[in-house]
Amino acid sequence: RRLLFPGGDGDVPASARHAWRLALAANAAGVPLPVWGTCLGFEWIVQLAAADDGVIGTGLDAENISLPLALRPAADTSRLLGGAANARLRAALGARPLTMNNHERGITPEAFDAHPALGRALRVLSTSTDRRGTAFVSTLEGVGLPVFATQWHPEKAQFEWGWRDGAPYEAIDHSAEAVGVSQHF
Repeated sequence: RRLLFPGGDGDVPASARHAWRLALAANAAGVPLPVWGTCLGFEWIVQLAAADDGVIGTGLDAENISLPLALRPAADTSRLLGGAANARLRAALGARPLTMNNHERGITPEAFDAHPALGRALRVLSTSTDRRGTAFVSTLEGVGLPVFATQWHPEKAQFEWGWRDGAPYEAIDHSAEAVGVSQHF
C-alpha cells in the first residue's frame, strides 16, 4: 500500500485530507504506508502537515524551468538521498539543472522555518531558486515517517517528450543523468 498525491492544480480536497489521516494512523500503528507528493502533491503535504492551507505562497517564477538543487546537510543522511551509494546522485542534482519545475506556488525556507509544525513533521532536503532569485523548498522527507515530496517533477525526464511546432514545449532535461535521477525517485 502507498499513497500518491500527484501534480495538477487545485485546493486540498476532503479525500486527500482523509487519506493523509489514514496514512498517519497506519504509520503510528506500525503499518508502513509511504506517502509521496509531486508538485501539487508536495504543496498538499506541506498544507496537511502544517494544518494550514495558507502556508503555501504564490508568485514564484518557476514554470517550465529545470533547476539544480541546493542540497541541505540533511540530504546526506536522508532515506531519500543519503548514504555513500547516492553520492553521485547528490553531486549531479547539485551541479546540473536536472529537476523540471512547473509551478508558481510553493514555500520559501523562511516560511517553512516560521511554521513549527512543519519542522516537527518534515525535513528540508533541498531548496531551489526561481528565475527572480527567490529560494523555495524543493525536496522534503518526513521526520520519522515514510513521507517524501518534491516540488519538482521527477517523472518528466523519462515520460514527457512533447513537441510543438518542431520544438520541445517544456524545458525538460532528457540526458542519461536526468533519466537516472527520475529512476531513482
